[in-house]
Amino acid sequence: MQELRLALSPCPNDTFSFYLFLEKKAKTYQIKEVVYEDIQKLNELSQKENYDLIKVSAAQASFLLDTYDILPSGAALGYGVGPLLLSSPRTRESVLTIAFPGNQTSAYVLYDFYSKKTGFGKGLAKKFMYFRDILNLLEKGELGYGVVIHEGRFVYQQRGLILEQDLGEYWEKETGYPVPLGVIMIKKALPENVKKEVQENLHYSIKAALKAFQDESSYYKEKIFPFVEHYADTKEKVVIEQHITTYVNAESVYLSAKAQEALKFFMEYSYKLLAQEPTF
Repeated sequence: MQELRLALSPCPNDTFSFYLFLEKKAKTYQIKEVVYEDIQKLNELSQKENYDLIKVSAAQASFLLDTYDILPSGAALGYGVGPLLLSSPRTRESVLTIAFPGNQTSAYVLYDFYSKKTGFGKGLAKKFMYFRDILNLLEKGELGYGVVIHEGRFVYQQRGLILEQDLGEYWEKETGYPVPLGVIMIKKALPENVKKEVQENLHYSIKAALKAFQDESSYYKEKIFPFVEHYADTKEKVVIEQHITTYVNAESVYLSAKAQEALKFFMEYSYKLLAQEPTF
């Protein structure tokens, strides 16, 4: 029986997608360890190659292909899912800084794509920090600009922040592709039967969770949702469920040909950019 170590994000799309996977007894493997970390931390952990199954930014995936394969299930990828470029109404003219949730993230790559095409950001000093701090510092007026991910999309207006650009929307308009955000990667060195069962079980886990969610079943309400809520940064039910609806979609169940094409294009762009960047 193969022992597996997993590294996931605590975000609702991951915990929702993996709930049944973690509960289901497998034939070829058993789960030895699961850690939940911020996406930038996961990107950093992936470089150490200690985890058998790991969530990473799509931007980071191209640097891992010697050791890991991308699973066709579990991705965060689609239309209307991109990060947002926000500003503080109090300090957008005076505090010439822009913050990102790490420079190995898809958010940073999507900003670079937008910036190079439009010239936005000239004269802004870049800062890199964990995503949960960006909204707070924008609200306090300690940042002029910031790129937010995850639930930032759903709460920025109530925080009184200004939407400068939906970076995913810009990517979609310019490329025609859906937005690649994150993928699940699995160690190449694992036995083939283990990799096959992991993919099958994750595919089943996402499909079954989506059905339970759409049916508003008692299993979702009593089992899946409390698990997701436990790990979520924001505990508001409406925000958690907006997160699930937005980031868990048909591409999460299984990547389409169009999504795979988008991912390839994005990874090539990311590799050229990030190979020149200093580590976060």
